[in-house]
Amino acid sequence: MSIKEKDKALLLEQDERLQKTLLNILVISQILVFSPLPKELMIIMPIVALVYVFFKNPLIYIFDRILLLGMVITVYVAVCWILFRSDFFLINYLVALLFYSSFWFLFLVKSPNGISKLNKNRLDLFVGKVIVIEAIVGILQVAFLNQGFDLSSGDYVQGTINIFSFINKENGFANIFFTINQVSLVTYYILMVENKKYHVMIFGVFSIILASCIHISLAIIAAIVCTMALINFIKVGKVLLAILLFLGVLSVLAPRNLASFSSYKKQILESRNLKVKSTFVGVPSLFTDAKSVFFGMGLGQYGSRSSLIMSGKYFYNKQTKKFRNPIGVVNQNQKLKNNLIPLWVKATTDDSYGMSVMNKPVYSILSLLMELGPVLFSLLGLLFGAFILKLRYRYFRVSSKMEKRRYFYLMVTSFFVVGISFFENYLEIAQAIFPTLILVLLFLKQTKQGYNQSNKTVIG
Repeated sequence: MSIKEKDKALLLEQDERLQKTLLNILVISQILVFSPLPKELMIIMPIVALVYVFFKNPLIYIFDRILLLGMVITVYVAVCWILFRSDFFLINYLVALLFYSSFWFLFLVKSPNGISKLNKNRLDLFVGKVIVIEAIVGILQVAFLNQGFDLSSGDYVQGTINIFSFINKENGFANIFFTINQVSLVTYYILMVENKKYHVMIFGVFSIILASCIHISLAIIAAIVCTMALINFIKVGKVLLAILLFLGVLSVLAPRNLASFSSYKKQILESRNLKVKSTFVGVPSLFTDAKSVFFGMGLGQYGSRSSLIMSGKYFYNKQTKKFRNPIGVVNQNQKLKNNLIPLWVKATTDDSYGMSVMNKPVYSILSLLMELGPVLFSLLGLLFGAFILKLRYRYFRVSSKMEKRRYFYLMVTSFFVVGISFFENYLEIAQAIFPTLILVLLFLKQTKQGYNQSNKTVIG
């Protein structure tokens, strides 16, 4: 065997190992996400996954990215410390880094050059099983609740995250975590699995409808429409017509599922919605000085989960009508204290808001804009736009139907992740997005050619 052949064999072996590593992480993270474990434990999931990658793959494979990320983090905190002084809290920044660790994983770990047929088949089988199991549990939760199949029972569709939701009637984020991950898996199954089984798709879609998470459904609908608009604008009308027909049928069979939509629409148009208020109050404050325009208020300082938790106003006890502060630290800069905290307290303590996601004044897009500033935020937007256009370019360059479906899937999923960030601080919650990002990473592919041995790959 020549030196070139040995090098090629070594690269193939390393790539195969990376595939298996990412698949193992996806399987374990998906199991953890759907497990009844406390969501606080899920915060460190991407960090543990990174350590696992380090041990299973050559460090040189990702060393350059570790170095670059470390330099960016260090320089950024130094600049913010100099500019903001007493209004920049280092602990908030470090907690924010932890909450955003799903994206550090996405950035640090390189995508494999392809995925073998064996690994792809294993992935397809696993995704199908998870969809069916979680869907059946969700459907049974509604059936056992015995309140019909409309809006009132949607919050209790929580799958194995809270398997006895119909008894303990705990809401929280379990219903949302269930829906986001189920939407992600069903999207993958419909677009990426060749030998699809109709019962898997039916169970999956039905469980998503029963879950009644309108904002998650809106996000995936918008993602599909945006992707179609980029690929074939003429067909967008057909897609919208199909969606409207589906919603029309749903409004007849389960009218209360869509009843809240008109209420939220009215709130937004009349600027009574707390998300609208927090946006109108917060964004203008960025333009009061140059440093806020370029660097915002600093990561973790305004609007993010980190800033809310460290403010001492995150954990609210309904029985005592008081906020708990288990951390014992209160870090609030003046703009956070004056602009956002009053709205957050209102949303948290006023029962009329019902702790609904749509009634909370925070969401990831606003948090990133406020904390990074218009300039850095615009740079992120440009990078995302360039990423989407690159996917679109490659979609039209490939001839294989499976390759086209892959790029279509990547665009839809990317738009979906951005879409849900308009409703809550989901980008900081690993239990909501980490498995989805692993799926994206598996199919991004670092090289245009991928494997040369086509019989060993189904994609790449």
